[in-house]
Amino acid sequence: MAALTASLHCNGMTDWIELNDQASRQYADATIVFAEWEKARARVQECSGGMIWRTSKGREYLIQTGKDNRQRSLGPRSPHTEAIYTAFISRKRQAQETLGRLRHEMALADRQNRALQVGDAPALLVRILTNMERIGLRDSTLIAGDCALLAYAAQARVKSWLAAGQVHDCE
Repeated sequence: MAALTASLHCNGMTDWIELNDQASRQYADATIVFAEWEKARARVQECSGGMIWRTSKGREYLIQTGKDNRQRSLGPRSPHTEAIYTAFISRKRQAQETLGRLRHEMALADRQNRALQVGDAPALLVRILTNMERIGLRDSTLIAGDCALLAYAAQARVKSWLAAGQVHDCE
């Protein structure tokens, strides 16, 4: 493994160590799986809620339900509303199946990352960022300090002395 020469030292340790080829490939593969998982999760969110047929005054109507339990009629049963219903159910099922498959791939990538020591962000930081993403704060949040350096190191495919538990400002 070729080490990246660094001009800075901290506590007598080299600041950056280049990932070996296998770890670098694993990082790239895990990044692809994560990006696909994010897209699949967004597709599942687009399909949140549901559609049901409801009879009112002797006619069946297609009702769209939201995740907040709001309901709105899409019209009486017709070839058009049946096509809407069929497309929605198909799209929702496919999105959920894709997300389930990618969850499995993410778990596998996580195990491989740990085995190859790829990704060195503290677990607390990962939980915080995951929750911020979940509640919609991803695009309005600025990460700075040691935590940002960990992200830059990952993008550059290097490991940092910060990985040795010396992260001070991620909490």
